[in-house]
Amino acid sequence: RCLVGSEMCIRDRTGPDKRPVPPDAEPHGNYFVGFNKDSPERPRWDDAYVFAYAASHELLDAMEQWANDIDPDFWRLVQAHKAASGDEEVRLIRDYGAARNISMWFDAKGQNGIWKGHGSGSSRYFAAFSSKWLPAHRSFVMEEIHDGPLPLELSADLYTGKRVPITPLPKPFSLERRALLVRITYVGEEKGGGLHPGRMLSVGGSDFYSKIIIDGQEFLGKTIQNKREAADPWFEIYIYDAKKETIPITLSVWDEDGIDPAEDRPADINPKAAAFGVSSVFKVRESALLGEINGVFDTADRQFDLQGAKPDETRARIRGYITTRSIR
Repeated sequence: RCLVGSEMCIRDRTGPDKRPVPPDAEPHGNYFVGFNKDSPERPRWDDAYVFAYAASHELLDAMEQWANDIDPDFWRLVQAHKAASGDEEVRLIRDYGAARNISMWFDAKGQNGIWKGHGSGSSRYFAAFSSKWLPAHRSFVMEEIHDGPLPLELSADLYTGKRVPITPLPKPFSLERRALLVRITYVGEEKGGGLHPGRMLSVGGSDFYSKIIIDGQEFLGKTIQNKREAADPWFEIYIYDAKKETIPITLSVWDEDGIDPAEDRPADINPKAAAFGVSSVFKVRESALLGEINGVFDTADRQFDLQGAKPDETRARIRGYITTRSIR
């Protein structure tokens, strides 16, 4: 069967275990419909984000409980363990970045990027990066997953009728948290004080991506490949303690220039000379920003509007809003 308005069809009537697929099974889907919820463009992505956040905490709590039932010293060793140092830390960071790059630049089988939505695919970058990264000396985590028995152990009996052991229900995670939503609704090249077709800075379009730091945590958005402007490019969620009163936020936009992020250039969204990103503090109670963005910009009808200015080059313009939501 085919999904209405979609190019994706479901032709296989059996699953990996060769059993019939239930007629009412939800298809995995594409960028906008289906069961998958791994990008802001997909329905109920924000719900899935919160569910995954809570489930991750519950899983860690359950693992601690299971470990303590057998050997209380083991969990203390896990907490004190340092996974990397020196060269090993460098390789771990490289592998972490590789996960984003490969997902973002994937461009095949009807997919144009699978990192936070569509539009980031680049077969040229994907091929160049993969050929460089795959033969490189990988971290111990990659070696264990790629060469070790862990994948087979984790997937044992996955597609059989064998039932998994019954485990006690984990303790529900206490959601004494709120969610900070940072939504960039527009990004575009800027020249001469306004956006005018035919008067853009680039020839084929920029490759903008976002770097948003919220209370010290960095969020990298997808690259908008070869576009002079784009609507609703980036959406990030930060979950914070409900007692927190202020949250520092830094917004910046970058132009992707190759497979090495060290070569990327910042796009100027700050009207001050020689300043590119903008930093502010979000005051939770007032839903107001204080700093290089000042005021209340907390709805789609009330957005901040930032743009770079001369003498800086590679100027860009962004619009967006920042707000909070309760978590139930």
